[in-house]
Amino acid sequence: MTKKLPICLIPMLALGFIACKKEAKVSQPPAIGELRRSLSVAEQLKRIRASAGQGNPVAQFNLGGRYANGDGVKQDHVQAYMWLTLSIENTTDRYVMPQAARSGMAPPRAAINLRESVAKEMTPADIEKAKRRAQVCLKSNYKRCN
Repeated sequence: MTKKLPICLIPMLALGFIACKKEAKVSQPPAIGELRRSLSVAEQLKRIRASAGQGNPVAQFNLGGRYANGDGVKQDHVQAYMWLTLSIENTTDRYVMPQAARSGMAPPRAAINLRESVAKEMTPADIEKAKRRAQVCLKSNYKRCN
């Protein structure tokens, strides 16, 4: 079944939610648990990257966490720090990070804690590099984030 949704939040995969800017036609999604099991890691990453590239702080948090832990991607603390910084800067009341909600932390506290943990594994030069990348990413409207 397809229906139109107004400016809203659309459930998307295990990512939580993404903001819509216009009405969007969406198919009724399967249950979140079914979705998680049915997608390959590569497909999950593809969707997370697409959503993160639209400014979704939940997806940015998830992508930062994947880079921090090497979950489905090569571990890269600079990329992790960059995506977590973007998540923190983009978090608003419209987004609630599922991980933060489960742990009782108010967003963006979970992203801040993870970023602080990642920073302990980085050199000051790497932290500056990640900050510059985050600025370039934001200024380019997410077109130059790698």
